[in-house]
Amino acid sequence: MTPKKIIQLLLTNLSIIFANVAVFSKAFLGLSLFAGTALSMTVAWFTIVASLFSFGYFNQRLLTQRSTYALMLQNVTSLDDCVSIFEEAMQNGDVFDKNIMKNFVWIQL
Repeated sequence: MTPKKIIQLLLTNLSIIFANVAVFSKAFLGLSLFAGTALSMTVAWFTIVASLFSFGYFNQRLLTQRSTYALMLQNVTSLDDCVSIFEEAMQNGDVFDKNIMKNFVWIQL
């Protein structure tokens, strides 16, 4: 797992935790699930449901997101370097459309 993905997961989960602390802490809103007005209990339950949904959706989205490959473009000085980058990208499983593949075949000739 890349450091960028770990930071995204950490920030997502910490924001959910801080939102729950703000809603249920006596220092902030102090809502309760089983005490108070009907509106405050509704907001508290909605917060729980939204937190569970957010946790599941965003963590699943971040964990199943396909990582991209960074190509080293600063060392490209010739046509052979360009061809080697295309070959590396094809070996990594990157998908090219047909026009790019035609150009790649033309470059190799």
